[in-house]
Amino acid sequence: DKSANVPQISHDLKSKEYADTVLDTEIYHDKGHNVLGGIMNSLPDKARETQKQIGKAKYEVFDILKYKGKDVTGEPYIKRRAMIEKLNKELNIPISQKFETGKRAKYEELIAKGEEGVVLKGKNATYYDNDWMKAKKEETVERAVIGFDYVDKGAKAHGGKVGAIKVAAYENGKWQYAGKVTSGLSDELRDDMTKTP
Repeated sequence: DKSANVPQISHDLKSKEYADTVLDTEIYHDKGHNVLGGIMNSLPDKARETQKQIGKAKYEVFDILKYKGKDVTGEPYIKRRAMIEKLNKELNIPISQKFETGKRAKYEELIAKGEEGVVLKGKNATYYDNDWMKAKKEETVERAVIGFDYVDKGAKAHGGKVGAIKVAAYENGKWQYAGKVTSGLSDELRDDMTKTP
């Protein structure tokens, strides 16, 4: 629980009338993901001190799972959106922007401002439907595989198999170590790389 790191957000979400309401939110900082990561991964005192110096982390509500004790995940998004708009009016809770037309132009405007992207949801989609998409700006970089890190043989998950791929970037006329890739490795890919590195 990191609520002590961002007490301003925890305070905003406390209300007797909405005590058993569960919101889906995005926490962010105007200075970007790295700054937010530093705040959330610090001890609470350090996180609060950092925010005094550079500004507070903020949040936006973009969906709702429970409304006054009632599970609303089976309701269509259009109804859930009406619920969060009511919360916005009654409690002044910040909610995500809604736009039904001009999606491409809105996406490009947000990307130009340095935002991460947009989430598109079907009006009738339930919370757990796959009728949504996160449209993000993607940047690709070329990297060369230069080696692997293996998981300890005694480990429960993936013991003795490839745990990370080491990569290098070609910069200034030479190859330089650029880090490790640890996510997105399926069990089949780990097996294949372990057998034939």
